[in-house]
Amino acid sequence: MGSDAPPLRHRTIAADDGELIHYYIGGRDNPDAPRLLFLHGLGSNRTRWSRLTAQPFFRQDCRVIVADLRGHGASHARRGIDEETISRDLCALLAHEGAGRAVLIGHCWGANLAVRAWARCPGRIAGLILIEPFVVETLRRGLRVLYAVVRPFLWLIAVAVKGLNALGVKRTTFRLVDYEIYDEWVRSRLTSFWAAVRYMGPWVDLQTMPVVSYLRAFRLLFAYRPPWATVTCPVLSIYGKKADLAESPGQQVAPPCGRALFIEASHFVLTDNMPAVASAIEEFVQQTGGQAAFSSTGR
Repeated sequence: MGSDAPPLRHRTIAADDGELIHYYIGGRDNPDAPRLLFLHGLGSNRTRWSRLTAQPFFRQDCRVIVADLRGHGASHARRGIDEETISRDLCALLAHEGAGRAVLIGHCWGANLAVRAWARCPGRIAGLILIEPFVVETLRRGLRVLYAVVRPFLWLIAVAVKGLNALGVKRTTFRLVDYEIYDEWVRSRLTSFWAAVRYMGPWVDLQTMPVVSYLRAFRLLFAYRPPWATVTCPVLSIYGKKADLAESPGQQVAPPCGRALFIEASHFVLTDNMPAVASAIEEFVQQTGGQAAFSSTGR
């Protein structure tokens, strides 16, 4: 099937604060099919999952839901960029779709938010697949120091941008980066550190979403500590062997339950080794109990 898979269908849901959350759904339209909810990372959007969710297992055997998280993609919210509000969005989305118990699959920031959604509505979640979750405590010292240095400046910028927005100075249209295409285009150009900064820096993300939303999400990435120790559902954590965000690979494993899988890839495992990720997800879904595990309605 691959890239010839039909596009996912676009839907929206009104959050409890009135913001529209956009998401995309497809795959097997069967109440007993496993439900999979995909959550992208900071500055990304639904297209991060396009290549993966076009694979036969996901389209033929599963019900696939791909969200544009609040502030990202088509969900152009400038408010509510916090773990509590986004977790409410996700639980409402699952309830709206009658998804029963779903597996949440998140990358980086999306993995952290998946854990918060589990804490809010565990009865709707059958398992978690956390791809390169962002664990602040295990980050390399240089990254933590860098954030400590820039944090006051980011706060000042956020205050200034919020003030301009209040005066009516704001963008109304945003570029949509198709990461299925962009990742392939940029791969051959990442020949140096400065090339990575040029093609993958925050200025790329800022073209796609409100500035204030990006700054709040960036702060949330470092400020929010997911309740790793409370997770009791099945968990698979996937890490790239070549990722260098953590002090050591052994410290990367976030939840104490479940298991960790290390594959040949960098932090961007979906680009570097999508087949390995797809295989791991398929195995997890099948081992978690298949259709029977997803047929009951959560609370």
